[in-house]
Amino acid sequence: MYEHPYLIYRAVELDGARAALELERARVAREHPERLVARRGWWNRMLHRGRPARAVAPSAVPRPAAESA
Repeated sequence: MYEHPYLIYRAVELDGARAALELERARVAREHPERLVARRGWWNRMLHRGRPARAVAPSAVPRPAAESA
């Protein structure tokens, strides 16, 4: 009763936009399932936050091919 009509209109407009965005995301997920990547949970992120990044072993780094002259 005390709400301004514009505020109600704006809330309905935002809800419609949010629903349209969710539908678009669901459509993209259905059409391109190979693009989905599993996310780590927040608990694992908190546990591993303090750990230093793993260093790459020197043998794992590709070396340039030797030139034959």
